[in-house]
Amino acid sequence: MAADQHADVRSIRPGSRDEHAAGTPAPGPDADRLLEDADEPGERFRAALRDRDVISTAKGVLMARHGVDEETALHLLLETSRASGTRLREVASDVVSAAVRQRS
Repeated sequence: MAADQHADVRSIRPGSRDEHAAGTPAPGPDADRLLEDADEPGERFRAALRDRDVISTAKGVLMARHGVDEETALHLLLETSRASGTRLREVASDVVSAAVRQRS
């Protein structure tokens, strides 16, 4: 894949290989907005834990499907988030939902 192209991990088919270089880019705007919707500190903490769990699960899905390491899986999620203008937790949720649908 060319360096100027961004893969959308939601469209990667099981068994295919993504040729992104390993390396984790700096967090995008989603990192700054991760907790903006929560009102109180306790709720922000619970929301952050839920988001972390969904992102971790999505990384696991990508690692299992595409044989990539954790760092590369996170890179794929972040690149998709950036390229599509979608929040990281939403991209991760889409990856997990797609995996659940495929197993059904």
